[in-house]
Amino acid sequence: MKAPTPGDLARGVYESLVNTTMGLFIGIVFLTAFFVFKNKVTKMTLSMNLQAVDLLKHLAAVEKG
Repeated sequence: MKAPTPGDLARGVYESLVNTTMGLFIGIVFLTAFFVFKNKVTKMTLSMNLQAVDLLKHLAAVEKG
């Protein structure tokens, strides 16, 4: 078994840097997508909650009047 040459080490470092860069890129893209969809669900939930409150206020007013 021979000792690794500087070229072998450079290829290994290059491969590690490429894998790290791609991993970070994919992670950032999917984390951004996650927060976009999370915010959409939060907005929909808040809207549904406000509509339910309005409906209950209306029903309470109808029941009294």
